[in-house]
Amino acid sequence: MKASGAEAGAAWPSSLEAALDDRLAMLRRQIRERAQEISSAQSGGGPAAVEMDVGALGQAVDELLQGRSVAERPGFFDLFPPFTCVCALLCLAFAGFGLLFPLFADSVAGAGKGSALVAGFLDIAKIFAGAIVGSTSSVVLSASRARRSG
Repeated sequence: MKASGAEAGAAWPSSLEAALDDRLAMLRRQIRERAQEISSAQSGGGPAAVEMDVGALGQAVDELLQGRSVAERPGFFDLFPPFTCVCALLCLAFAGFGLLFPLFADSVAGAGKGSALVAGFLDIAKIFAGAIVGSTSSVVLSASRARRSG
C-alpha cells in the first residue's frame, strides 16, 4: 500500500530538512531583494521605501527560479552582431552588382554574362556570405555554451 503524505514526511531525514530550510530561506531573501529592485526601478526612484506589488514579486520569482529575465529583451545587435549586418549589406550589394551588370552590359564592349567582372562581383558576394555564416555561427555557438554552463 502507498504511504500517506504524513508517513512520507516522517521518512524524510532531518539533515535534508535542515538543508532544504536553509536553501528556501536564502531563496526567499533573494526573491525579496530582487522584487525590491524591480519595484524601485519601475517607480523610477531609489531603493528607499518602495511598496512592492504582485507583478514585481512574480517577475523576481521567474528570474530567480527559472533563470530568465522577463523584462529584458535582447536588442537587435545582441541577436545580430554589427559585423554580420555589415557583411549582409555588402553581400547583397555585390550580388546586386553582379546580377544587374549583365543587364547593362550592352554599353560595355566585351562584357557578357560570363565576363570576369560579373564573376568577380559574385565571388565577392560569396566571400561576404561566408562571413555572414561564420559570424552568425560563432554567436550561436557562444549562446549554446552559455546555456549549457548556466
